Amino acid sequence: MSLQEDEQGDEILIDPRTLLVPSAIWAAVLRAVNATTVESFDPTAATQVRQVSPSPFPKGQFNVVTSPLIDRIVTAGDWFLGNFKDQFWYKEVFPFQTMAAKEGHEDEFDRDVKFKYKVREKGDVGAVDHVHCYKNQTAAL
Repeated sequence: MSLQEDEQGDEILIDPRTLLVPSAIWAAVLRAVNATTVESFDPTAATQVRQVSPSPFPKGQFNVVTSPLIDRIVTAGDWFLGNFKDQFWYKEVFPFQTMAAKEGHEDEFDRDVKFKYKVREKGDVGAVDHVHCYKNQTAAL
């Protein structure tokens, strides 16, 4: 990630802080990211020696989030790492509006509705570039 270059050869500096994961692995990722130590061993070695070392990630370095929409578009082990605020933009088309129906509107009599409000807002989402977010895909078994 840190070795990316743009079209002019300049380094692209990003600081990924968010892990977007499917709900099936959310708890496991949260445990791994917030762990204080990491245990490792070589399963092929003749004698099993466990090594315990401090976690390479400072606590709170990553914000682990999930969404029901992610579950629909990725397999259970896939996840995304990136800076999503720099990757995507939101453009407001119509500002937030609140409108109230006039007193004596038809529903007041027909349906016993005293107050009637309409609230709306419209916007659009787009991607700035592909360099701020990465997808990790699990290997097919």
